Amino acid sequence: MIKITNSNKSLSLAINLQGGSVSYFKFKNKFYKEGINLFRPENQISKKFNIIKTSCFPLTPFCNRVSKNKFEYKGKKYDFINNTNLGKYYLHGDGWLKKWKIKKITKTEIKIFLKKNLSDSSPYSYLSQEHFILNRNSLRIDLSVKNLNNIALPFGLGLHPYFPKNKFTLLKAMSKKHWLEDKHYIPKKIIDNSKKMNFNEPNDLPSTWTNNCFNNWNSKAKIIWLDKKLMLEINSTKNCKYFFLHVSSKKFEKSFKNDYFCFEPMTHAVNAHNMKGKNGLVELKKNQTFKISTVFKINQLK
Repeated sequence: MIKITNSNKSLSLAINLQGGSVSYFKFKNKFYKEGINLFRPENQISKKFNIIKTSCFPLTPFCNRVSKNKFEYKGKKYDFINNTNLGKYYLHGDGWLKKWKIKKITKTEIKIFLKKNLSDSSPYSYLSQEHFILNRNSLRIDLSVKNLNNIALPFGLGLHPYFPKNKFTLLKAMSKKHWLEDKHYIPKKIIDNSKKMNFNEPNDLPSTWTNNCFNNWNSKAKIIWLDKKLMLEINSTKNCKYFFLHVSSKKFEKSFKNDYFCFEPMTHAVNAHNMKGKNGLVELKKNQTFKISTVFKINQLK
């Protein structure tokens, strides 16, 4: 675990090279002298490392699932081998399942990288870099991917943070529509947001299973913890035009206590590989690079 703090000691961050993941992101001030978690803290319940028990991990070289573990691009067909036990289909690329390496460490910054070679499980070969920077009142995460394959392929990026949740937690994130999912967690129909799923103004989070991709996002969001009088502003680069909202359930996760949710900035829709127009995926030729950046800024409410 690699630990850093910002210059005024109000923010602290711990990184795990496994999965390029965050172990904790904490805020400390006169009201929270022991520190309070802004991301759900990592909670490994067994000796075997489980990436979905971390605080945040990168989505590279694309986000979420690919239907039927295959796609076609420019007349050529490509296949994946399912990489998890979380459903039938290939999930989140593979950066989150690999061990990253250190490139740079300072008192307030960590830069890590992953070089992924071609394999039978995926047609992607790439170099990803993840840069964590603690400023006076914010964490910035820069993520990039460079195509190392000789052929051009569609790429995407995203982040998968977990946030603390209770009945006093509100979310604001502007979008008009979201996709419903089928039994394999693949989008099947896009609909207008209902009152329950409308976050154009701060709204309560769902308390039941939620697993939906929202489109036409303005790349900005706010998470408000009314009981703690804290607000976390999320500002992503404009190429993050989608977000994914996830609230688990005991059926999916036996230990779930409705105490966290995921808000995932993404550059493309779920299963964009198999959608017309590729819905946000970006073609990269060999040695071309694609980047995103997301800032998490903490504010004390009055």
